Amino acid sequence: MSAPPLSSTPPRGPNRIVVAIAFVAGALCGLWLLFDVQDQHERGEAAVRWLDESIDVRRQRSANLDAYAQDVAALRKDLAMLEQRLPAQFATAEIEAGLHALAGQHGVELMRLVSGTERARDFYASMDYALELRGTAAQLQAFFRDYAEIVPIRRLTRVRLSMAGAQADALMAEVHSDYYRFIEERETRR
Repeated sequence: MSAPPLSSTPPRGPNRIVVAIAFVAGALCGLWLLFDVQDQHERGEAAVRWLDESIDVRRQRSANLDAYAQDVAALRKDLAMLEQRLPAQFATAEIEAGLHALAGQHGVELMRLVSGTERARDFYASMDYALELRGTAAQLQAFFRDYAEIVPIRRLTRVRLSMAGAQADALMAEVHSDYYRFIEERETRR
């Protein structure tokens, strides 16, 4: 058994169209891959330039002692402002009374109020609170608007809204927030 002879004649008719389509598709695929590599290369070069510039800026700032002293002074000023705004102790009774008063002022029902444990950080301590509120969307919106204006520094860490039973306009809000206080140096040394 011998193999049939190979013909050296070019393809004809429908075969030419298939070869031409395959050639064009291969060329387009090759160009697409080439442009993708070129785009990645350009993005890599831009990232390297940005990194070089940021390193140069850091070197210049660290070499300039006056600029470093100004940065430290600005940081100390910010820390002093935080010290003034942060209370020295957590007044849990005042916080809870304020939350009850704020809820009553807006017609929101305070279902549950639980305070967590105090956690010490570098120069401040935090305490978490968990609340469950019930009211209409307008009442809850007014409550949170006024809650944002309360003086002690605090941060809402989670708010979850859900429907409150069969009433269409009643919502339940599960709220978690952190309150902060300043720790004096003698407390951090312990």
